[in-house]
Amino acid sequence: MSQVQVSADVEERFEAFVQADPSVDRVSLYRDCRSEPVFFSRSLGAYVLTRYDDVLRVLKDGERFPTLDAGPGSTVYGRTILHMRGDEHTKKRRIASRQMQSARATERVDAFLADTCRRLTEALPMAPEVVDLKKAYCMWIPLLVIGELMDVSEPERFCDWYSTISAGSMSSMGHPERRERALVAVRELGEFLKPLIDERRANPGDDVISDYTRAEYDGRAIPDEEIVAIAALLLTAGVETTERGLASLFCHLVEDRGLWDAVRGDRSLVESTAAEGLRLMPPIHAVTRQAVHDEQFGDPVVPAGSNLFVLVASGNRDDAQFTDPDTFDPARFKDDAGRQFTAAGQVLPFGAGMHYCAGSQLVRVEMRRGLNAFMDRVDHAELAYGVPETVGFLLRSPATLEVVLSPAS
Repeated sequence: MSQVQVSADVEERFEAFVQADPSVDRVSLYRDCRSEPVFFSRSLGAYVLTRYDDVLRVLKDGERFPTLDAGPGSTVYGRTILHMRGDEHTKKRRIASRQMQSARATERVDAFLADTCRRLTEALPMAPEVVDLKKAYCMWIPLLVIGELMDVSEPERFCDWYSTISAGSMSSMGHPERRERALVAVRELGEFLKPLIDERRANPGDDVISDYTRAEYDGRAIPDEEIVAIAALLLTAGVETTERGLASLFCHLVEDRGLWDAVRGDRSLVESTAAEGLRLMPPIHAVTRQAVHDEQFGDPVVPAGSNLFVLVASGNRDDAQFTDPDTFDPARFKDDAGRQFTAAGQVLPFGAGMHYCAGSQLVRVEMRRGLNAFMDRVDHAELAYGVPETVGFLLRSPATLEVVLSPAS
């Protein structure tokens, strides 16, 4: 087929977006891109999908649209449940689910965070001192949870690796130079985890690494490299994304005092606010997939074997799905906020189908506990140096979040 293109203006803006040009207004670009069902980006070497229905269709069907397993845009940490299908996917996902999806797991994390978030907020300095809320609070909530689930005593060791690994995976489709740095980070992570894996094989405990060392598939133990890959997936999907999601949401709330006061004064809005934040400011703007067969999106046909660039952030703003989609509405999901953290939800940051995020319920607890504990401790916050710049190609959030906090009376 001929390669489908958008208008010259949209194409120019899209290519600038790929190069992470900060002058590109993503909201208007995504809106203009949705005027075409699908178009081809030469710099990405992929067909771009931007409409909610098309994005959801690709995310839901992991058989027809699998995760890339090689080259720019694919993960750097090796084979995980994202790349598996059928019986292997079902059985190996079930291992992770015990620590992440079960009611027992959610209750364990909730109890852990009740104390953890209280201690973190008590340690935050109040006015007139300036604090970077992203590093002092947003990062620690998911990082400590993953450390608890892995039973790692020094989870801060992961800080040097997870963002580098994330950037070298999906974002490498537009920035291939990031891939080499990510491969180094994966190797270092593996060197750190290898003694832990050996220890857990000998003396397994109640943690996700032990669960994988105990498990078998087709009568064989799960290999070490696969356990390292799973750990890298948990760090990038479980820490990086939640840290960015919380930072973006806190920035938005601090910037709008009326919104802050409304949510702080009515805690029934907390989970709805969290879901709305993930809809409007998702930490991951796009994912990569491949078309196994010829696929039709509107009139154009995408040839089998083509790479797909699936703009989740655009789908989340599609006015065919959401009323007034560019407005932050803390009550948008008030009647079904919990549903947004399940596979039946409308919002798209957790994916869909067989690869729906296994940690979505952990994110729900992390955001609920994180927001409530902070609002208990802080009456209001003010940006210390103005609105911070939001940075990143596909992984998006404020670079920093420097604020001055006023304590609750």
